[in-house]
Amino acid sequence: MRTVLECLLVVALSLWFASCGGEGDGPRQTAQPLVAIAQFVEHPVLDQVRNGFKDHFAKKARSISYREFNAQGDFATASMIAQQVDALRPDLVLAIATPSAQACRREIKDRPLVFGAITDPVAAGLVRSLEQPGVNATGTSDFTPIVEQLDLILEIQPGCKTIGTIHNSSEINSTVLVRALEEACKRRGIVLKVTAVTNSSEVLQAAMNLAAQVDALYEVPDNTVATAFASLVKACRDRKVPLYGGEAEAVEQGAVASLAIDYYQLGLQTGAIAERI
Repeated sequence: MRTVLECLLVVALSLWFASCGGEGDGPRQTAQPLVAIAQFVEHPVLDQVRNGFKDHFAKKARSISYREFNAQGDFATASMIAQQVDALRPDLVLAIATPSAQACRREIKDRPLVFGAITDPVAAGLVRSLEQPGVNATGTSDFTPIVEQLDLILEIQPGCKTIGTIHNSSEINSTVLVRALEEACKRRGIVLKVTAVTNSSEVLQAAMNLAAQVDALYEVPDNTVATAFASLVKACRDRKVPLYGGEAEAVEQGAVASLAIDYYQLGLQTGAIAERI
C-alpha cells in the first residue's frame, strides 16, 4: 500500500490558533478555531476521511467549530460552496475529494487549504509539485495501488485476458488512475476496455454493455461511479462477471475483492497535517 504523500507549505502561514492582520483580514480572533469542510459527495470512504480528521482533534481534546458543506456530487455546487467558504473566512479549509479541492483552490487564496483523498495533487492543479507546492495548500493523497490491485485480479483469475472499467472523464482523479491502469495492463498483456460516463444515471447501462465484453470489471475510484456502485454490482451479477473494487467498502457491497487505502487513517493523517499549520 502506498505511503500517504504529504506536501509541505511554502507560503508563510501563521500558527492556526494565532491571530493576525487587521480587522476583516486573516484568521478570526475567536476562542474556537473555525474549520470549513467542503466535501464533494456523501460516500463512505469520503465520510471516513472527514471523521478521521475530526477525530484527530477530538482525541487531543481540541475545541474546534466546524461548518460542513456537501456538493452531493455536483460540480457546479462544489464551485458555489467554495465561494461560500471563502466568504465565511474560516481559520482553515478541509477539502475532501478532487473536485471540491479544485474548486476551493480556485476561490481561496489567503486561507490555509488542507485537502484529503486526492489522487494526484499535481495533475489536479492543487500544488506545483510535491516537493515545492508553492501555494497555500497541502494535504494527503489516496493514489490507489493500481499495480498491486491488477496483480490481485490475475491471482484470483489467472485466465483473465480483458478487464473493463468505467469513469467520468471530467474527473482528473480517475483519469490519472485509468492511465496508470492502462500502463499496468499493457505490461501484462491484458486488454483494457474503458467506458466514459458523464453522470451516475449512465453507469448501469455502461456497466451492462461493458460487462458483456470483458472477463472482469474493475472499479477505478471515481466519485461519479462510486455513487452508483449498486449499478456495477447489478450489471456484473446479471452478466456473471467478477467485479473488483477500488475501495475496501466495495467488498461489503458486492465486489469479489479489493486492495485499497484505509481512508479513516488517511483522515487522521490529514488532521495531523492541519495541526502543524
